[in-house]
Amino acid sequence: MVLPLQFLSSRDIDPCGFEHLTQVFTKLAHDAIPSIVKIAVLKSGGFSSDTFKNQVFYGSGFLVSKEGYIITCGHVIENATKISVYFKNQEVEALLIQLNSEIDIAVLKIDGTNFPFLTLGDSDVTNIGEWVVSIGYPFSLRPFVASGIVGAKDELGTALFLDILICQGNSGGPLLNLKGEVIGISSALFQSHQELRGVGVAIPINQIKNHVLWLLSGDS
Repeated sequence: MVLPLQFLSSRDIDPCGFEHLTQVFTKLAHDAIPSIVKIAVLKSGGFSSDTFKNQVFYGSGFLVSKEGYIITCGHVIENATKISVYFKNQEVEALLIQLNSEIDIAVLKIDGTNFPFLTLGDSDVTNIGEWVVSIGYPFSLRPFVASGIVGAKDELGTALFLDILICQGNSGGPLLNLKGEVIGISSALFQSHQELRGVGVAIPINQIKNHVLWLLSGDS
């Protein structure tokens, strides 16, 4: 029998289940955040005034290799004249390795070794209704963790639609399943002018695997 909500008491709720889910989210965030980076991009603009000719745009990205390879969205670094990555509160310059505007993906590289990195999952087996976690730098602030579910998938496997708000600065950050695997890249927000919220959009990780797996061949 299903009890109406007003008749439910604390003894009717499984505290162990909620506690376990909390532990899953907490550990996932703790393990993933060291691999998430903030990206600052100096872009050339089309303004006549020198004051506005170059503007700084912010986004997010994540390490996928101990050798310092980073994945982000292509629109984050388009028209970049300089790309900086903030890692462990240090600013380092990044080299653009690959840009594919068609699927909105970019690969960057920073100097160094033994970086923490995230594991790529399989977005084809991600189900509608599945819990997912988005991590990024909204408004270029501190790492921010948001959770929600996959609300829909397009038939061609080119987009995941989420009930997670993708804010400015979140683009390029990872979308993780509860195993901590990257199953998508936060990309955009569908939002009407009348609504405060919207539908988050992520690029399924299987869309870009063929473009980055060659980077990981030496990191297994």
